[in-house]
This record gives sequence, structure tokens and C-alpha cells, in this order.
Amino acid sequence: MLPTMKQIRYFIATADAGQVSLAANVLHVSQSAITTAIKQLEEMLNVSLFVRQPHGMLLTYEGNQFYQHATHIVKELEEAMLLSHRRANQVAGAITIAMSYTLAATLCRHT
Repeated sequence: MLPTMKQIRYFIATADAGQVSLAANVLHVSQSAITTAIKQLEEMLNVSLFVRQPHGMLLTYEGNQFYQHATHIVKELEEAMLLSHRRANQVAGAITIAMSYTLAATLCRHT
């Protein structure tokens, strides 16, 4: 099974913040949602991604490796989404319309 983008984003936010509570505040989700997502990731990967401490969380070696790949994946996906959005909203080129003088004169009078 592959991780979801939500799980990856929750993992990255927790790694960046160093605490589940801060990551939850940044993402506007519950702490339990983040904790569940991280546990699911750890089960999928069969490794511990964080060392849990009384006042925060630190990435393990495996967690750091996963973090490097996860941030790269998210960055590439965001860039891909921007490219497709730009192309969808960008039209370039010339249109040539041929018509008779009579039709052109008629259209010009009605504009």
C-alpha cells in the first residue's frame, strides 16, 4: 500500500515543527489525526520515523531519509500542478479570419 499525500504532508509538518501539537495547529487538524497518519506510515514502512520525547519529536535516521524523499515528492507535485494550471489558463497564437468586405462592413456597423 502506498502512503497518501495527506499522510506525507502530516509527516512533513510534524518533522518541520518538531511537535505534533504545533503541526496540528499549522495544518488546522487534530493531534490525533496527525498521530494516526504517522503511525500508519510507520506501519507501512516498518520503521520508526520519529523518536518520541517528552517535549517533541526528533527524526530517526530512517525518518530523515523518508523526509528527504517526501519533501522532494511534494515539491515536484506542486510544480507539476502549477505547470498544468498555467497551461490551462494560457492561450497564445494568432487567429486568421477570412470574410468578404460586405460581411466585414456589416459586422463593423453593429459593434
